[in-house]
Amino acid sequence: MHLNSSEYEANGYEIYCDFNNKNTLKVSNSILKQLDQFDYSTNRGLLDTNETPLYVVKNNKVDAILIEAGFISDDSDLYYLKNYTKNIATAIAKGIKKSLN
Repeated sequence: MHLNSSEYEANGYEIYCDFNNKNTLKVSNSILKQLDQFDYSTNRGLLDTNETPLYVVKNNKVDAILIEAGFISDDSDLYYLKNYTKNIATAIAKGIKKSLN
């Protein structure tokens, strides 16, 4: 998990994963659905690491994804990230659990 920042107006959460890997795509979609239910920010969707290579995801020996949980430069995102960390973590955990069923 990571937090975004931008000098421009931006907010929301997104997940980077390998679209060619059915396991990471499945868990990423499941996590996004759970974050959508918590409804704390904008769903910026899934991003394919084949188009936007990220070392931490592409050069990992195990299946990996990167969750950008929000923008610390956005007041609303920052509020939820500070005050509802447990809710966000629970949504991510539920997404992982549901993807395993």
